[in-house]
Amino acid sequence: MQLTLDIPDAAADAMRIPREEVEAELRKEMAVALYARGALSAGKAAEFAGIGRMAFEQLLCERRVVRPFSIDELDRELAWAERHA
Repeated sequence: MQLTLDIPDAAADAMRIPREEVEAELRKEMAVALYARGALSAGKAAEFAGIGRMAFEQLLCERRVVRPFSIDELDRELAWAERHA
């Protein structure tokens, strides 16, 4: 499935972001927000943002996003880290 989000020109122009960077920045913003509310895992959020896992982890750190972990999530994260070490 592919979704399209229309951003009014006036809103895009009002952002203090160069026009060519708007889409990438909005993807990061949405990924962080969806991760923070538990709608996406860290890996899927990084994929959605179009950045690597470590870059997404850094972004979360910069934004001071609390990383809610259940035991199952911790197990998945540790398994992922072992596969990618």
